[in-house]
Amino acid sequence: MADDIAVNGLKRVSIFPERPMSFLSARAQMDAETREQKLQAKTRSMEIDKYLKEEGKKLDPRNHVFVLLLGPSDAGKSTVLKQIIIQNGGFDDKARREQVEVIQKQILNAVKKMINYTIQNNTQWNIDKKLILECDPPDGQPIDQHVLEALMTISQSDVAKALLDKCDELSIPHSCKILFPNTATLLKPDYTPSDEEILLGRRRTEKISETKVTMDGKYWHFVDVAGHKDKRSRWTAYMEKGVQGVVYVFSCASYNQCLEEESSLNMIRDAQALFMSIVSNPILKLKSIIVMLNKYDLLDEKIKNHDIKQSLPDYPGEQTKESYLTWLVKQFNQVALDHNVEMTVFKTTATDTNLMTKIMSSVRKCILKTSVERTGL
Repeated sequence: MADDIAVNGLKRVSIFPERPMSFLSARAQMDAETREQKLQAKTRSMEIDKYLKEEGKKLDPRNHVFVLLLGPSDAGKSTVLKQIIIQNGGFDDKARREQVEVIQKQILNAVKKMINYTIQNNTQWNIDKKLILECDPPDGQPIDQHVLEALMTISQSDVAKALLDKCDELSIPHSCKILFPNTATLLKPDYTPSDEEILLGRRRTEKISETKVTMDGKYWHFVDVAGHKDKRSRWTAYMEKGVQGVVYVFSCASYNQCLEEESSLNMIRDAQALFMSIVSNPILKLKSIIVMLNKYDLLDEKIKNHDIKQSLPDYPGEQTKESYLTWLVKQFNQVALDHNVEMTVFKTTATDTNLMTKIMSSVRKCILKTSVERTGL
């Protein structure tokens, strides 16, 4: 410790503290702090460079892939979009909670259709029909708890179980056959849906549904523009946005069904006419198109119970899945050939995640290949 210094009788305190830090130690600390600051600045600079590089890629049209999902209503396009989300990070908590409303209202609407059917056919069903039929909560508002409790009981009744065999006739989604046995769980206030249950949820697409993900080093933008006849006029605006790929989705198992909005029009006939309008569209100028024969899993049961020729009188083949699909693909492929459009076909079950993961990988490769050939890059 340094001695205090006296000058002219006045005591001056030493400038050194009781435990002085050496000059070298102080300098070392300053150097360490400087190095840490430089390291932080370099790290931040690298983060900014990376961000700018990513943003630059986003601005570069060569890194964008814009894909339209087209097709008639009740084809499964929304389920395909859900699969894309599941395969690329999945649903966050907010999105998962939103799907609760979709599933619960699907069950409510199915029971309403069952009730109306029993009324029209004078079928006895001792339930509170008025409570169910008058329940119509707007989007974003949950179903009343009393109604949920009633639905739990109704969905387990013998009448409901029998009517599930008439899904096509009542225009009830086939996924209700899986959902109804589990309503004790699905209709609870604290219910959180699994990915599998989210894929089973059905709601009519009224608005444009868009999904943006990064895959294969590209920025993919998938758009479902709704397939109901009164919504198809909105497709043109999206066709003008530089489409790199079109995925046409329709239900190959719908040969015995008619459109809900036009009860005299067979769904397969509508799918064929709509397909022709797309491949011949002068705005799209398609060179290729991907076709998903969706709901392939429903065909076995459908063919056992519904005569193909009764619904499609010009069908020339046998009452087998193989014969029917061969004929169906030929019908669509001929339309594509007539317009010089290359068609790639996939048999799909959009609710099967393992299958769809493989199929979507192949779909992306097809779209990228076509995009490269078109641009010459």
